[in-house]
Amino acid sequence: MRLLIVLVSFITFIQVQSQSFTSGLMPDITLSYKTSEDYKIIHRVESRFPSYNTDAESFKVMFERFDFQNFVERKIGLFSKVSLGYQFRINNAEANEHRFIQQFVWTDNFANYRIGHRFRTDQTYGKSNAPEFRFRYRAKIQLPLQGQNLDDREFYLSFSDEVVSAVQSSEWDLENRVVAKLGFYINDKNKLESGLDWRIDGFLLNGIENQVWFAFSWFKAL
Repeated sequence: MRLLIVLVSFITFIQVQSQSFTSGLMPDITLSYKTSEDYKIIHRVESRFPSYNTDAESFKVMFERFDFQNFVERKIGLFSKVSLGYQFRINNAEANEHRFIQQFVWTDNFANYRIGHRFRTDQTYGKSNAPEFRFRYRAKIQLPLQGQNLDDREFYLSFSDEVVSAVQSSEWDLENRVVAKLGFYINDKNKLESGLDWRIDGFLLNGIENQVWFAFSWFKAL
């Protein structure tokens, strides 16, 4: 009950502080498999179902988009890797979009937690909008809740913060994404995560936009 009160208060606060507010569901599934000792293929599907926005001022779950991502990942060190990816986006109201992704990831491991760093660039093209170019950095910490190491069938917490710099039609903007999730590590082939994804953009444009997504994730390795 206390958690529900805190959640409602949090959403109400950010809604008041912003000129635009959207909330909804954001499930995703990630499937990965190794093709060799150093290479891995990753497929990811993510969808959005907004249920509330300040324009409509009513609760109604509806489909917004599907994102289909495919990555080729190469291990270049003990705790680092590079990836090339492609995303195809199906929009509800606009023309579909194509996105090309490049990223570098490394992990710092400590006694009872680890921090992951990700540098990513992407380029998005579509018929309805001008090309968009972004540079992104994300730091993510994972904390086991039972003991110092994460073992099978144990829970963990995951927190991340990502800064996104975007350029489109000579306009530059900044976005910040904060994600907090509770995870369940089933085994080295399966894990589940659920939590909040809070996004703020429009820092350099006219009007701050807040988005709070209730995220549900399933990671499956073959």
